[in-house]
Amino acid sequence: MRKNTVQTYKDFQNGIAIARCPAISTNTIAINSYKTPILSRGFPGEVILNVQKYSVTTTKQQNTIRALLTFDGYKLKDEKPGQFEIYIKG
Repeated sequence: MRKNTVQTYKDFQNGIAIARCPAISTNTIAINSYKTPILSRGFPGEVILNVQKYSVTTTKQQNTIRALLTFDGYKLKDEKPGQFEIYIKG
């Protein structure tokens, strides 16, 4: 997995705002690929994954985050193919 994406995901989950590199950062509300939000907080216990296609780098980040969500016990709750997926903890 991509180390900056993994660490940024952990920072996001822990409420730490940080830019690990120009390609990925978090402001505690969202994880951004460059300046595009790819994961944001929804209702309590929910996160929203932006799955729109952008660059190759962003696609790799989206896929890494999807795998991390699954590993952390998030389940797919709803989706709009090509736009977003909503995950809920538990």
